[in-house]
Amino acid sequence: MGMNDDQLSAAEHDAMRSRLMAGTKRIKPAGAHRRAIITSTVAVVLVAGLAGTAIGAANVLRMGEATEPISTPTSTPTPTATRSATPSLTPTATAAPPERVVTAPSSRFAFDCDDVAADVAVFFDGQVPPVASALPRSAGGASWVAGPAQFAFAQAGALYCEYGTSGMGSTGWATVTLVPDAAGAVEDRQQTLGSGDSCEGGSPCELFDGAFVEVVGQPRTGFDDPALQTAAGSTAVEAVRERVRGSQISPRSWTPPTGTSPVSGDCSAVLPTTRLEAILGVSGIETGNPDGGWSIKAWMISDFWGATPCFYREGGADLWTAADYGSVTWLPGGEWAYREAVSGEQIPLPGSAPTDAATALCQPDELNACIVDVLADGNWVRYTMPISVPENDRSRVAAEVASAIIDTVGS
Repeated sequence: MGMNDDQLSAAEHDAMRSRLMAGTKRIKPAGAHRRAIITSTVAVVLVAGLAGTAIGAANVLRMGEATEPISTPTSTPTPTATRSATPSLTPTATAAPPERVVTAPSSRFAFDCDDVAADVAVFFDGQVPPVASALPRSAGGASWVAGPAQFAFAQAGALYCEYGTSGMGSTGWATVTLVPDAAGAVEDRQQTLGSGDSCEGGSPCELFDGAFVEVVGQPRTGFDDPALQTAAGSTAVEAVRERVRGSQISPRSWTPPTGTSPVSGDCSAVLPTTRLEAILGVSGIETGNPDGGWSIKAWMISDFWGATPCFYREGGADLWTAADYGSVTWLPGGEWAYREAVSGEQIPLPGSAPTDAATALCQPDELNACIVDVLADGNWVRYTMPISVPENDRSRVAAEVASAIIDTVGS
């Protein structure tokens, strides 16, 4: 059983995965036959409406009382004129909106990443490794920041567990991905790569008891020995398989925050090119989707949640030379994840709803200048700013991008 994902080397696997997780352009590897990832019909529509019920109250007409007739010895009683009726309006009562509820999802398996750590100890010379993070992050080093694509697993009740730091070397690393009710993932993989249910093609994954099971990694000892890699992978896969076999998979129970509006479709549903052109002072921006083989991570965010990541680039130019104008990833209903993972400087949002928020985290590296995280109508949206934005203009761009996303998602 080979240890490379989809016939990629370890380094290529990491590069491809990291670029997707960061929301940037992914490069199609040599020999990979992959269609552009599009939003599938399996996309989950998350709709929770705010209902208000108007209780009509009838107008009460307050009639004047007639005075008692006055009698005299010489005249017949003459009734006084009755006062005209004067209506009085009763205020219309309106039912209060439902209380806003935001809940964090839980694993649908009867175990979590801490338990699975024992199953991948073979990659670490038999020692049980610490979990890289209780909630998933992008592997590849501290410069990567956990984003919507990683948290999409937890929101589905799935497990995405990382141990060690992915990369070449003898420190050892492992990643275990378990997705319940994932027949669609295997079917999509087969359509894309032409492989069967057992995930032939170099990746140790399979559909087992209805769950997609994938284990990849490099052993600490013999990391450069293919035979030892295969043996370690086989041992780990069998251990994980046994854990899944002994687990009761619970039904899906997570629901999006109260009042969340659905965010589905392409980039225009999140950040229209016209708005971004005005913000960046450019014209002719085109959008595209990541490409480059198949991965369970791409399937989860694109097909399961209907939120295919997209990048913005110079229109009409070659892919390799086109100017980069950033990228967008998002997680429908991911408010819980936003509050768990997002850090950075708060961005003021005058006039926005109290439940909306935005932050900017600027840690320049070779890929981006800043990450703008936006909480819009219960959805978590991330814009990765291109490094071409001048440092003295990043605050303005971040604020205007956040406002544009909130205006679009909330419309």
